[in-house]
Order: sequence, then C-alpha cells, then structure tokens
Amino acid sequence: MLKKLIVFFIFGLILIYIINSKYVYIYFVSTVDNIIFQDWRYYIDALKCKALGSVCDTFNYGKILFYLPYFNEIDYFYNHVAPIFLILIFYTIIFKLLPLNYNSDYLLLFLVCFNPSTILLIERANIDIIVFIVLFIVSYSNIYLINYVLINFIFLAKYYPVTFFINFLIENKKRKINKSIFLLSSALLICFLFLLINHNFLIDFFNNSGLSKAGLHYIFSIKTLPKIFKYLFDLNYIFLLVIFLFLFIYLVKKIYEYITNSNLLLNLDLFSLNLKLFIIATNTLLFCFLIFSNYFYREIFLILTIPLIYELKKNNKNIFFKSFYFFILLRYCFLFLYGFILLQKTQYHINEIRIYTNIFLGFTFLKGLFDFVLMSVLTSMIVFFNIKIINLINAK
Repeated sequence: MLKKLIVFFIFGLILIYIINSKYVYIYFVSTVDNIIFQDWRYYIDALKCKALGSVCDTFNYGKILFYLPYFNEIDYFYNHVAPIFLILIFYTIIFKLLPLNYNSDYLLLFLVCFNPSTILLIERANIDIIVFIVLFIVSYSNIYLINYVLINFIFLAKYYPVTFFINFLIENKKRKINKSIFLLSSALLICFLFLLINHNFLIDFFNNSGLSKAGLHYIFSIKTLPKIFKYLFDLNYIFLLVIFLFLFIYLVKKIYEYITNSNLLLNLDLFSLNLKLFIIATNTLLFCFLIFSNYFYREIFLILTIPLIYELKKNNKNIFFKSFYFFILLRYCFLFLYGFILLQKTQYHINEIRIYTNIFLGFTFLKGLFDFVLMSVLTSMIVFFNIKIINLINAK
C-alpha cells in the first residue's frame, strides 16, 4: 500500500509538471488555443449560457446536463476545482484496479497513465472521464438505486453509454432475472420518454455530431484504414468500409472459434468485478469503434478490460492471453511514437490540395492496424460473454 501511495504521488507530480511546463504540447498532444481543460470549459460555457438565458451555440452533449445548477458563485469551482477533482478520481480508480504485484506491473501502470490517449483526455478534461467513473461505480456497486440513476443519467448525457444498461443483468447474482429485466426495461422506458419529450434537442445533436468527429488525426475507429486507403487509392469509401467490416467479422469469428474450442473462458463468474468491468467496457468500446470516428481518448475504456486480461494471463497456461497482454503493452508503447508524430508537420498544400506526409500516413496506418487487431480479440471475447448473458435470460 505504501509503495502504491508513493508511486501515485510521484505520478501526480509528473503529470502536473508536464502540463504546467507545456511539455504536454511538445511530446504528447496538440494544444487547442493554449487553453487547458478545453472540452470541460466548452460544457461549462454552455451551462452558463443556458443559465443566463442567452442565445447559445449547438450543444454537443445530452440535454440532461443542462439540469445541473449554475450561478456565478460556483463558477470557479466548475472551471478549476471540478476538473481536477474528476482527474484525481480517474487516476485513483486506475491505481485501484491495475494489478501491482510485481515490479514489471509498474511499467503497465506508467504506460496506461502517460500514453497520449490518456494525456489528451486529461489535458482537455473531456466528459468521458465522468463516463469512465460511472462505469466503474455501477460495476463495483450492488445498490441498484444508485446504479439506476447513474446509468440513466450518463446515457442521457452522452448517448453512447447505451451499453451500460447491460449492467442490470449482471449487477446482482442473488437477484432474480425477472427483476433485473424489469429494472432494465423501466430504465429504457424512462430514457425513451425523456428523449421523446426533448426530441428537437436530440435531432439537433445528431445533425451537429460532426463537430466532434476525428479525421485521420487522433482517431480510434474501424473507419481509420478505409479512410487511408480512400486517400491513397481514391477508392469508394463505403465500399472500403464494407470490406473492412467483413474482414473484422471474419477475424472475430476465427478468434472466437479458437477461444471456445480451447475452453479459455469457461468457469468465469459473470458477476465478478473484473468480468463486469470487462463486459460493460468492451461493449462500449465496440459500439464506439464500429459507429463513430472517435478521438482516441475514448480508448480509456480499454483500461477497464485489463484486470480481467491480467487475471486470464496469470491463471491460464495457454499462451493466448499472455500474447494478448504483451500486445496491449506494445500498443501502448506505440502510442507514444504515434502521438509524437502527430505533433510534427503532418500535411502541406499543393495548389490548395491537402497532401499528408508519408510518415504520418504510415503511423496512422499502423495505429489503425493495431486498433483493428485489438478490437477483433476483445470482440471475440465479448461475444462469448454476451451469449452467456442471453442464455442467462433464456434460462429464467
């Protein structure tokens, strides 16, 4: 415990130093108008605008966030204290969850805490931090009323956490499945009614969702490789996307068959903390990976899958999970190079036509390939667990 506290304190000092010294913008991520916590301030500015009754720009989150109070006396707390407090909770969860049994485990901890995708999330104080914290709480807690409120709130705040509703089915081992289905159904109904009442706001959100799409920079999506091939060979983007989707399904199928034939995931308790974290986090990652052009800070949910992967690596003699664990470490190491390349000159213009540099395209291709393989393995595992949950419902 003492060693953990010392490392936590040291990591905190490093984080403060690289942000205050602006090294974060030299080695990790690009700046947005030299304003730290830019995404968080976007939300607070919108909340302030709404409270003052002014004409506001399109709000790129769910309307339920407007129900949080705002007045001048708490402006400093919202803008300065709240994001730091959330970041502190975020890192505390990481230190609690990641195994630190051996000195080599601290390498993983360092890579998780300081890789560019995590640093980008922290530097911008994106609301995905709150989603991450809520995911941890609902997985850890068996108090259904708390989970009920949090899941409804976070879905209505960001929409993509629709995957969190699965928690009702694996929340409490002692609860009858009929009650779990009732809680799930009633939560969905409440959210549907809220969205129906505020349908104009929802339409505006999706009409303007392009404001938050990643291009080829800082991207985490199945769309990465199709975008690169479209740029290089001027092929039809939809055609390429379909091809890569079929390749993804084929690879998932092959890995799934290997996992099931080797009995690698048998006898795991669906209601254990590590597996609940894995199920919700991986379903969330998969949903975002397939649907959106995400900024790569959404990869933070990968952190919540590591405890189970580490457990499987440790307790399973098969080399599969040891190799996958090493792959995750390698990918985190690669992100440092990828992030640094993005800080260099990545494009130029000839006759007003944008030309990407070869080194940028090469590293972005590798990033897309790493993501493709990572999500193929995780998807093959989550398919196995989702089927177990479906069987649990059918056995009622």
